[in-house]
Amino acid sequence: MPDLCELTLVANALGLEPDRADFHAPIARITEIADIMALKSEGGLLAGHGRLDVFNCLRLPGEPSFAGGGGIRHRGLR
Repeated sequence: MPDLCELTLVANALGLEPDRADFHAPIARITEIADIMALKSEGGLLAGHGRLDVFNCLRLPGEPSFAGGGGIRHRGLR
């Protein structure tokens, strides 16, 4: 599970809120993250702008890592 202290600091500093209390926390490849962390109306998981969520990074050996995952929908903060 994400480091809730770090997520709280980011959320408070940027005025974000969790998309849902338990997070979606999808398992995703790096190339899928932008599509998954999009608004529902765009085919993603998130209900609105300015939402915070996390993901679990699925990767092959040698691919970049996000060190456990994390994600923020920051485009179009409202």
